[in-house]
Amino acid sequence: MVPKPAVCSSTTKKVWDQFLPTWSTFFATMTGLMSSVPVPLILITLFKKYPVMEVLTPEEKHFQIGIWRCKQTLGWILVLAIHGITVYWLMMFSNQYDWPVFGKWVNSGVQSLVHRFVTAPLLRGLVLLLILLLSKSSGCCDFMLVFFPHIIPTEELLRTAAKNTGEGPSQKGKDKLAEEQADQGVDMDLGDL
Repeated sequence: MVPKPAVCSSTTKKVWDQFLPTWSTFFATMTGLMSSVPVPLILITLFKKYPVMEVLTPEEKHFQIGIWRCKQTLGWILVLAIHGITVYWLMMFSNQYDWPVFGKWVNSGVQSLVHRFVTAPLLRGLVLLLILLLSKSSGCCDFMLVFFPHIIPTEELLRTAAKNTGEGPSQKGKDKLAEEQADQGVDMDLGDL
């Protein structure tokens, strides 16, 4: 018996049809969210030590330190378990597939690390440099400096200069900084400089 030929569909798919959600993409998204969101929250809860504002007796101090140590130990056990599972999965992945597939995975990992630690910080720095240079030479980016005043590192520059020279900024520099901060409404003790 000869099977019947496949029926050709006359309807052509639209370009955006591939982006419509399906049940498999929905469950894949839910699985990804359920596995990625709780881990940082649990680790923050286990590793963060909240300050105790009341005066504790020595017994209460030892009990609080014991609680912190238990939470930190649980946090390290969880971190080591997650890393162990990840290493095991990577070993199984590398043994399952040949080098062309695994090489593409390694290439994507290297590219994401380079982007995270090299290209993204450089791009952010270049954008801030461009904003500062344009606002210095013309007034086209002044509104950005008004809305984001932390772009200009005035206080950090004075502190760095004081540390490098071994002496504090001159009184004229302190007066100028105090005037600028008074204009901005910043209240700061200049004795720290």
